[in-house]
Amino acid sequence: AMQIADIIKQCENHIELGIEVTDALMTIGKLEFLRKNFDVSINAYITLMRIVMRDERVYSPSSLLREIACVEKIRDFDPFRADNILTLLHLMIWRKSGSNPSEKFLNGLHQQKIDPEKQVLIFCGRSLPLSDKEVGKYTSHIQEALREFTGTAISGGTKSGLPGLVGSVAGSTAKQAGKKFTLLGYLPENKEEDKDYDIAVKSKATEYSVLEALSYWVDILQSGADPKKVFLVGIHGGVISSMEYKLGLILGAHVCLIGKLGGSAAAI
Repeated sequence: AMQIADIIKQCENHIELGIEVTDALMTIGKLEFLRKNFDVSINAYITLMRIVMRDERVYSPSSLLREIACVEKIRDFDPFRADNILTLLHLMIWRKSGSNPSEKFLNGLHQQKIDPEKQVLIFCGRSLPLSDKEVGKYTSHIQEALREFTGTAISGGTKSGLPGLVGSVAGSTAKQAGKKFTLLGYLPENKEEDKDYDIAVKSKATEYSVLEALSYWVDILQSGADPKKVFLVGIHGGVISSMEYKLGLILGAHVCLIGKLGGSAAAI
């Protein structure tokens, strides 16, 4: 364990100095995965994705393919989280170079067709129960975003927290016959879905994770939608929401974070 901690420290120093940054991030990603620090691990790969997508550093495309092979070797340690890492790696390779094996991998995850001609509006944020005061503050933002919206709206699909508020605003818009959008809920397979959502898209997870965000992005991009037509609204949120905000920014969506309400939206 001491050796692993030393290697991670060395990698962090390399990143700070700007030496072999992409290799250092991949090493941190794998080692933190093996240490069961899964959020730290996936964040290292999200940072790698930012560097690759924005050409911030010189990197070799073959090193990403080697990384996929390495992660596949340690996949049995935690198949679910390893698959999240593999999805991220394939997503960045496909967006960057249109590689066939990566597209094939993502095709296997593509669940829901999304109309590429229409705008997409994603609501991310806190899925824990909210106080009455928070409900009041959050609802006005959701109503404002959905008022004139025609297209595909996406949120967490449950009755709790922000996803529940999005559902109830959609439900009351439908009752007033003003609803011109389709509401998709991306949620873990064992969570109970909110009936105000038009379609529930279930992931293979038992708890909310970065997988739901990866799932809706795979669906959006595999459907041929332009990320410039995607708007992501972030209200509060924790570790997972912060990953959703970063992915939105990296993949080219318009990201609107309501910072004054706190949480990871304020931090980012």
